[in-house]
Amino acid sequence: MPKYVFTLSPQKGRARLVKFSKGLYKRDNESEVVAIKVLDLDTDYDEIKDVRNEITLLSHCDSEYITRYIESYLNGSKLWVIMDHAAGGSVRQI
Repeated sequence: MPKYVFTLSPQKGRARLVKFSKGLYKRDNESEVVAIKVLDLDTDYDEIKDVRNEITLLSHCDSEYITRYIESYLNGSKLWVIMDHAAGGSVRQI
């Protein structure tokens, strides 16, 4: 389980078998709005492989132009990927 507290808002989107939520990431006396990508691990292997590759890539990036990967947590059969929240939405929405 996460070592920090998350307050989830209603689902913000869905891509294939991945759900997206906006959450509040609380740690110590600070909090920040984050994007939470939730993947059901009881799904297609290719979907899991794509998310694993995304986590690997983002965890090595340090640029103000790339969404920051924060952490991942396993919650039962769900993988929570915590990332910076892009207030403007997806690039597809622009």
